[in-house]
Amino acid sequence: MRRATPDDIDAVNRLLRVGFDRLAIPDDLERPELHVFLTDDDQALGAVYFARDVGRWAAHATSWVVHPDARGRGVSRELVAETRRVAGEFAAEHGPMRLFGYSNPSRGASIHLLASDGWKHIGDAIGEHGSHLWAVDYDEHGNAR
Repeated sequence: MRRATPDDIDAVNRLLRVGFDRLAIPDDLERPELHVFLTDDDQALGAVYFARDVGRWAAHATSWVVHPDARGRGVSRELVAETRRVAGEFAAEHGPMRLFGYSNPSRGASIHLLASDGWKHIGDAIGEHGSHLWAVDYDEHGNAR
């Protein structure tokens, strides 16, 4: 895994079109509060957005996308692990925080992955498609609790 730079904008947008039908701009990849990462082969991406939330930091795993050609090879597990690593480093530097993740109720594999990785199901979001809300809490040392 590597952090995406503005030079990676084409790969990022190719993957965002696959997963979300939205695009990023090069400036997005330079925002310090947004950490976008890619697999070395540019077949998958993850994104974590850090923000202050009621006086403490929170992180939101906003995107996990695996290109269809790369599915079934454990890439999603790598994305989730990188998300957790990035959040832990941020918590060690900035203090205790909560990492939020979202999964579509129709995607059983993603639900199983988050549950088996120690994420806690904390609720369901209401919306057109709905989603499950997951969380991992980090202490001031960057350790998941």
